[in-house]
Amino acid sequence: MANTQPALRQSPRLNSARWMQRIGWLALLLISACSDTDQASIYNERNQPTNLAAWQLSRAEAATAEVTRLINATRAFLDNPNDASRQSLQQAWQTAHAAWLKAAFLLPDTAEAHNNIDRWPIEPGFLDSLPNYPSSGLVNELMLELDAETLRDQHLITDTSEAALGYHVLEYYAFERPLESFTGTDSTSQRRRQLLTLVAEQLLHDHLEVTRALKREDATADLPASQVDLLVLLNHRSEQLFSEMNREGSHGRYSGTSINSIAAKLETMEGLMDQPPGLKQYLIDLNPAQAESLYMLLAEVREITRDRTTLDESEASRSLLLLSAINHQLEDFVALVR
Repeated sequence: MANTQPALRQSPRLNSARWMQRIGWLALLLISACSDTDQASIYNERNQPTNLAAWQLSRAEAATAEVTRLINATRAFLDNPNDASRQSLQQAWQTAHAAWLKAAFLLPDTAEAHNNIDRWPIEPGFLDSLPNYPSSGLVNELMLELDAETLRDQHLITDTSEAALGYHVLEYYAFERPLESFTGTDSTSQRRRQLLTLVAEQLLHDHLEVTRALKREDATADLPASQVDLLVLLNHRSEQLFSEMNREGSHGRYSGTSINSIAAKLETMEGLMDQPPGLKQYLIDLNPAQAESLYMLLAEVREITRDRTTLDESEASRSLLLLSAINHQLEDFVALVR
């Protein structure tokens, strides 16, 4: 398939960094030309399940450590709800959520963990009162006992937006609800604090389940079994990233972390190029020039979105164009191997 990638005007602030990356790529290509690339590809292919399982487990364990810190921050906030403890809770949420997005990158879309841990968007009225509906939500269902079993029974009970578990329930309470929602002595305020505690605890429970599953003997069953499978998955993820960028603000709407979420996934995609199973070398073997082009596109959109909470209009448009080009490049690679 011919490469139909659109022409992309480069940002001046990226020229120096991109030239350094280009020099690095050219050096890698020269080394590759002098080595037995077929043997390198065979080695990577044979070791891919083991490499990916180790890669996945390390990120799942890192995410579990961060959600443990998030629970501690939640408890500290509920013990003493004030601006400082809320800010600490918000920071812990952002760090833990980004760690989860990296850990979840290789998990199949059908994995239950996605629904339990990172279901979005959510419906706040399913959880709590709204200005025009002061008695709505689980918090105000005083006849409904709040415990772990109830939350799991109620989670997504009639609609995918009716979340009672996961990061985005915590996000809503950490970023959106007014501080006085947590300081009252009435039964509703007490149930709200109870709900927040339960959601944090169940989030850790679900993280631990993911980690335990990755330690089983069949842990590689749901991971890409070959370089081709990994390439197909990255192509699928690039489509999702384009869609998410096109809906900027939807994922992490209460915390304003939509761009951070995209950046975390892009960082993971770039990491899979460099780290085991060595997808970069596999792509170079297939088409050196196109591999370099893909990596440079990925580096540029990473640079635009890194450590950002918002993008201006030109940056958002540029990011969409780059993500579209990345998707087309990956589609071309998939066509080469299928």
